[in-house]
Order: sequence, then structure tokens, then C-alpha cells
Amino acid sequence: EAAPGGAREGRELHFEILATIPFDSARKRMSVVARLPDGRIRVMTKGADSIVFGLRKAADDDAGMRLLEKHLDDFARDGLRTLVLAQRDLSASEYETWSRKWHDAETAASADRATLMALAAQDVESALTIVGATAIEDRLQDGVPETIAHLAKAGIKVWVLTGDKMETAINIGYSARLLEPDMYLVKMPAEGAAKDPGPRGDYGVAAQLDALETIVQTAAARAPGGAAASQTTPSPMGVSSSSGSVLDDAPSTTLPRPLLASSSGPAMTTTPPRAAPLPAASSSLSSLALVVEGATALEAIIGNPDLEDRFLRLASSCRAVVACRVSPAQKRLIVKLVKDAPQRQAKKTGNYVKAYCAFERPMTLAIGDGANDVGMIQEAQVGVGISGKEGRQAVNTADFAIAQFRFLKILLLAHGRRNYRRMSKVIIYSFFKNIVLTFVLFYFQSDCGWSGFSFYESWVYSGYNFFLGLLPFTMGFFDVDITDDTVDRFPRLYLAGLRRMDLNVTNTVYATFEAIAASLVIYYVVRETILRPRFIWHPHGKASDVWVFGTTVFVAMVAAMAGRAAL
Repeated sequence: EAAPGGAREGRELHFEILATIPFDSARKRMSVVARLPDGRIRVMTKGADSIVFGLRKAADDDAGMRLLEKHLDDFARDGLRTLVLAQRDLSASEYETWSRKWHDAETAASADRATLMALAAQDVESALTIVGATAIEDRLQDGVPETIAHLAKAGIKVWVLTGDKMETAINIGYSARLLEPDMYLVKMPAEGAAKDPGPRGDYGVAAQLDALETIVQTAAARAPGGAAASQTTPSPMGVSSSSGSVLDDAPSTTLPRPLLASSSGPAMTTTPPRAAPLPAASSSLSSLALVVEGATALEAIIGNPDLEDRFLRLASSCRAVVACRVSPAQKRLIVKLVKDAPQRQAKKTGNYVKAYCAFERPMTLAIGDGANDVGMIQEAQVGVGISGKEGRQAVNTADFAIAQFRFLKILLLAHGRRNYRRMSKVIIYSFFKNIVLTFVLFYFQSDCGWSGFSFYESWVYSGYNFFLGLLPFTMGFFDVDITDDTVDRFPRLYLAGLRRMDLNVTNTVYATFEAIAASLVIYYVVRETILRPRFIWHPHGKASDVWVFGTTVFVAMVAAMAGRAAL
């Protein structure tokens, strides 16, 4: 506090913290109850504007609120992260009553504790007076744009899930090079519909998905330079979608407001300042970017199976997806939605084999640096935590830990690709050598009348995997097909893993037939060499024993498997 008279020296004030109401993903805010130096008891809250504005007193100055909202929008467009601050004074009796309720909630059984604490928090986090807002710059780490650009070139689809406002999220998307100037931004819900749930309560999302699906299907069906490009197709928005379609706008002005204002309102399109030819199928689908808001659109989508399927199909067609104003719980549900796509398709069609053997089975990786990212990191098949100033909660729950986001490129494109190829070779080789061993024993049993007689001496038989065990380890540790510089120059090489080029059914079947052929050659060539010209092996007329035959076959197998590994 500044000293009276404008003196530079201030006075030190002491606040007694009486209670702390922690942040959680459902409340999206945190509060402290403190005793001021003059003895008053005050609740001080900070949180997202969409939440705190709903807790304010109805008598607050509307003009002041509109000015604050304008400032928040300006901050968001500049890429700043915003929080709204509010407060409320409590009387001594109000605090005593609430303090007992809060203590009972904190000491309740673990099953009911979270619910009771949330109910107790609602008693004091209401009728708040808005104090102001804060805006801070959260700069990207070094190398983030280049890393995202490399991941996109490698065929990896990147989704950004953030709790920031839509304007801030879009600004971050451009800064991180996830969004490009030539992209067509599709916002969901439409501008103007975010404050009106509409008759269905879905903020016009269902009608907007109808329009978007039609446009995406039309763009996918067009051939560059073909006759379809000049035809006029019906539009769900009541306008002709030929050269004046909503996707015809110049990319810099494309869809600043989405396709439909609301599900109940009149159909609308954005009037472009200038028209451009509709992009060809290959370019239009690769130029779509979806920006979806969690507080409205995702609330309507998640939990509705039909909207979830349609949203997932649309998002999969887009080059980039940015989800803003999402809670930690919604982050986890979005990852689960993508991860469980085959199971959802199987339940819908009833064909579980086709769904689980689909070529484009998704593999999800979630990366985050804070406690609000823990849910999605645990939900994804691969979780990566970034250690830093946000704490170590994300690192402690992740499968991999890195110091900066830019190391994700090395983790995926270099180590990930290389380890995939190494593991593929080791797995197929292991199947190969064991199939050879099994089929050779099968051939011998057919020669000895299925008597169950042992073909190898016991120590020789047990040494098969011992002698050949070093080869898989060597392949796994030291096999390098291309250098790191080559991978950095050609990120598309990562597609070998995405498209399962090394470990798939075709390669496994081929290795199986190759192993059967190798076993036939090894056994019968040695058999004919030993058993027919017996006089060569034993000039005294004694027949060769089975141990000589078995050991010779064993040596041939080991030599053949070593040669196969060398290939």
C-alpha cells in the first residue's frame, strides 16, 4: 500500500489466510478466504471470464462490464492469457457458519469429499463483485513452430487443446505455425450462437455440422479441372455453392464467422470482399482448420454419440484442430474420443474384425506441462510430460519426460521411427527362427513314426535361443538405416510407422512362408546328405546315429538363422 502524501515508501500489510478453495476442472476457478488488516473477512476469486462473470452480482455496472469484456477481447487478440478477479466481503456470522461447513467437507470420507467441498465453495463464490482482469504473455518455447511444422510434414495430425479464449487460441495457433495464412478457419459454434443455445440446446452445432459435411463431401468429390468443378451443387444454407461458396473466400478472410449463426436463425454466409475459385479437392481438404469452443460446442457434442461421430469425421478431414476454453476433463474426453474410434465404429456396424483391423487405426500422443494436462496424458496411448515451471505433475504421470517441446521432434521422428523399425525386425526375426525350429522337429517326427523321440541332445536344444539370442539384441541396439540428418531433412520418412510398412500382416505371412521353405531346405538337404551315402561317414559299416544327424541339422539351422539376421 502506498504511503499517504505520495511518498515512495509503502506500508507492509499482513493478510491472514483462513481457507483456500483449490482449482478443479469443473469449477475452473480458485478462491482464498482471508482476514484483512482492518479485520474484515473477504473472499477473493480468480478464474476464467466465462465462469466468474456468471458469479457476479446482478447489480454490477453493465457499462463497466462491457468495457471489461472489450478489454479482455483485445488482450486475447494480442495472444495474452486472461483471468478475471472478483471479491466478496463476509460478515463474522457468515464466515463462522461457512467455516464449519467447509471443515466438515474437508474431513469427510474420500468418496463424498469432492462433492461436499464443491457445494461449500458455492456458498461463498456467489454474488461477487468484479474487480478487474489480468493479462499475461505466455511466450512459446524456442523451436515450437519448427517442431509442429516437422510433425505436420511427417503426416502427424496436431490438435491444440487449451483453456484460453478463442482469440488467444487462434493467435497461439498462428504463432506456433499450426495455422497457416492460407487456411480456411471454421469456428464452432458460429459467432452469435455462443450466447444462444437454440431450441435444441446445442448452440447450432448440429445444423453447422450438416453444412460442413456437405461442403467437405463436395470438395472431396471434385477432381481438379474436372467437370464437377464447374457444376452447381445444392447448399444446406439456401444458397448456390458454386463460385460463391463459403469456402470460396480468400484465405485471409475465410470464415471469420462460421457457416450458421444458430440452428434456429436464418441461414447465412459470409460475404467475401473478393471471390476466389473453389480449391481443388486435394487442396481444400488440406486447407481446413477447425476451431471449436469447449464451453459451448464441446459441451453439446460430448455425450451425444451422433454428434461425436460427425464431429470426429469432420475433425479428421481438417488439417489442424484447435479446441479453446476446454477444461482438463474435456481434454481427456477428446483424447478418449479419438482413441476409441475403432470401438465406436465396431459397435455401430457390428463388424468388430473390420474395425479393429482398419488401416487407419488412431494412435494418440498427449503432451503437456501442467497439472491440468494429467488427465489427457493418462488417457492417451503415449503420454509425454514437459518438466518446467508448471511443476512435475505431468512428468510424474507420463510415459516419457522431456525438458522442452522441441525435443518432441527428436523423440518421434528420430528415436520413435528408429525404434519402430528395430522392433519390427526383431519381432519378425523371432517368429522366423522359432517357426524353422518347430517345423524341423515336425519333419523328423514324420520320419520316426511320431514316436516322440528327441531329435537333439538336450544341451544342444536348449542352446538354440542362447546362440541366436545375441543377434536380436544387436539388431535392436545398433541397427541404423539412415542418419538423423536425413530424418530431419525428410520428415515424411516417419510415414513408415504410421502406415505400418515394416510390421504388418503381409510381412508376417511372407516371413512365415519363408521360414517354412527354409526349414524344408535345412532338414531334407542334411537328411539326404547323411543318410544316403552312409559309407562316407562310417567306412566300417556302422550306421550314423541320430545325434550326428540332429547336431548337423542344428548347426545348419544356426548358420542359416545367422545369415537371415545379417540380411
